Amino acid sequence: MRRLRCLPTGCPDDGVASFVAVTLIGLLVLIGLAANFVVATAAAHRGAQAAADLAALAGAVTVQSGGIPCVVAAEVATANHVSVTSCHLDGDHVVLAVRSDGPQLFGHRFEVSGRARAGPVD
Repeated sequence: MRRLRCLPTGCPDDGVASFVAVTLIGLLVLIGLAANFVVATAAAHRGAQAAADLAALAGAVTVQSGGIPCVVAAEVATANHVSVTSCHLDGDHVVLAVRSDGPQLFGHRFEVSGRARAGPVD
């Protein structure tokens, strides 16, 4: 095995370990940020989906009592911090779509959506 000779100014491989360590730490931070974004997006989507389910159920109960289901569904959705993008009746079923703000990444805010359908069992 041949060994490199060190010059008076230092060995040729001085500082390589520092560069590798800084690179690995940067990579770990980037992976952590990406994982954080994925988890935040999944949590926001689950929240939007839960709000859509709740609003559709409220609308379905309103259909059974003779009210206006999309108005009640929109009120419930707004109370749960989501906005209704579409709402319509399919027979006795309320079909609802909502959207909500998701996490922000590099200055860009993403939107998440949820869909729900509620009504009596056919």
